[in-house]
Amino acid sequence: MTDPKVRIRMYRTGLGDCHLLMFTPTNGKQRNILIDCGYFPGSPFSGVTMEQIAEDIGRSTDNRLDAVVVTHEHQDHLQGFMDAAERFQKMTLSELWMAWTEKPGQKIVQEKRSIAGLEAAAAGLAISGESEGDEMAAAIEGMLGFSKGTDQSFETVKSWFPAGSRKFWNPGEVFEPSWLPGVRVYVLGPPKDLSALRKTTGKKNVEMYELAAEQFGFAAAAMDEMEPGSLSPFDGKYAREKLQAALEKSYSAPDEEWRRIDTDWLVSAARLALQLDSYTNNTSLVLAFELKQSQRVLLFVGDAQIGNWLSWQSLEFEPDGKGGEKVPAADLLSRTVFYKVGHHGSHNATLVEGGLLGMTSAQLHAAIPTNEDWAKRSKDWEMPNPRLFKELRKRCVSPILRADKAPTGALFVERAL
Repeated sequence: MTDPKVRIRMYRTGLGDCHLLMFTPTNGKQRNILIDCGYFPGSPFSGVTMEQIAEDIGRSTDNRLDAVVVTHEHQDHLQGFMDAAERFQKMTLSELWMAWTEKPGQKIVQEKRSIAGLEAAAAGLAISGESEGDEMAAAIEGMLGFSKGTDQSFETVKSWFPAGSRKFWNPGEVFEPSWLPGVRVYVLGPPKDLSALRKTTGKKNVEMYELAAEQFGFAAAAMDEMEPGSLSPFDGKYAREKLQAALEKSYSAPDEEWRRIDTDWLVSAARLALQLDSYTNNTSLVLAFELKQSQRVLLFVGDAQIGNWLSWQSLEFEPDGKGGEKVPAADLLSRTVFYKVGHHGSHNATLVEGGLLGMTSAQLHAAIPTNEDWAKRSKDWEMPNPRLFKELRKRCVSPILRADKAPTGALFVERAL
């Protein structure tokens, strides 16, 4: 059996992921897999709309998606489905692929109460009048831009698929869809180990929920206000303006500022916001598509961060399911010929040792769904990270596909393999 021809189309949604994989067997009809469809608010490219993108997806697939993959619950991977919901619902949608974390009863996401608390904390920091408060507020709002409304969006997408066509994949599983001849799919992540899910940088023991429930005190305080218009974890009677004049003066004097607790309690909100953001990234469904005849691999990692990547190091797959020769994840990396770069090319979404350095194929291609100018100008984010981009350029056989390096108005960039 020869490999199917493959075209990978990266749509220019802005700072967001939307990839269409089109497989055409030697004798047979085209099969289509859409991986994510989203963008960060404010980042779309001039002259490109989600309605146009959805229309192109329908036209290019004869209005049939054999599988829709949602890697994780972030707006830059989901929002496009909402914007063009009417067009997507006119297509034949066969299967929905998700990570095990989305399975009913096992979902691991931040509590809605915590998100509401972050929103309130951001508002409090923004009006604090302090430069640090402004920076903290911006960090929280950046995180909320990825996460706001995603639970409802994801549930809407799920509703398009009957329960029997919703697939929840676990790390270590390998499968061959009957409708996709010549292709084998390996599931690398997200890990079942919670400590791996919580590891978001290269530093040891950096965890997402390390403060446990009591660290959400700022959220509870922001939501359970003691007085109308207040934003404090303390009862209103302790406010300076409620103190006796003499005592109030002792807290107001410039050399007595150290006595006061103003917005300090909100500072942890920004740190937790960034943790929650990365934690959700680490729940990304990671898939490796193997073209069986040539053994070439297409790697799609969502926004997997370091803990997710590290968890693959010990994975071994049994393709035949009968105790035959095992395939380690490192072998899949060494045969990777297409890498969808994680999290728009950010610094902690591509593992170095055991990750990018393990992609040794002389036929490596890479694609980065980014809008570098907008990310830098609006958020002061480096996407892609210069050092990562330089290393990718050294390893790739052809110029790196970038969503932001195409003519104005272009809907997509594409690579055929």
